[in-house]
Amino acid sequence: MSTPSPSPSPPPPLSPPTNPTPLSSKKTQPLPWTHQETTHLIQSYQEKWYSLKRGQLKASQWEEVAVTVAARCGYDYNHPSKSAVQCRHKMEKLRRRYRDEKRVVALGGTCYWQYFDLMDSLERGPLPISAQPLARVCGVVVLRGFRGRQRRRGRERRLRRRRGGGGRRRGGNGVGGANKGFFGEDGEVGEEEVGGDERNREVENGDGE
Repeated sequence: MSTPSPSPSPPPPLSPPTNPTPLSSKKTQPLPWTHQETTHLIQSYQEKWYSLKRGQLKASQWEEVAVTVAARCGYDYNHPSKSAVQCRHKMEKLRRRYRDEKRVVALGGTCYWQYFDLMDSLERGPLPISAQPLARVCGVVVLRGFRGRQRRRGRERRLRRRRGGGGRRRGGNGVGGANKGFFGEDGEVGEEEVGGDERNREVENGDGE
């Protein structure tokens, strides 16, 4: 008599799939601002802010500031540059720090913050014309150079007239030439020219030596 074959054992239950190791949920920390980036940010923001007559920057204008900062730092497309939001947040922090440092200075303290002068120039704006040195006021240097050239030309003309016979010739009526010889071409009294005319008249009348 044959023995019955054992019944096949049921398959083991399937184990639940193992989840892969979860990645870190922490966000990657942004790179800190370098001194070069901060300096170019203040300068780029100042240019844009003044062009808007100190108006509030919009999102598109903050994008322009971020692009300018990256370009001035020499970054290419592969280099991680600061975004428009990062530039805006950084400027807010810089302004808060500037106000704190300014209060310290107002109370007689000393400020050692390296960006104080840049931020102070940003907040104060350009100096008015009355506070600038005279040599830097628009047009003063040019005007001084023009007047100097005019004086030199007047002296050269007087020297040429003296060497050529002493005095300007009279006009047809004897009035126009005398007036021009007395006052000169640049409005200065020509005493030496008048003396030359008087000597000429004395020679003509026979009174000279």
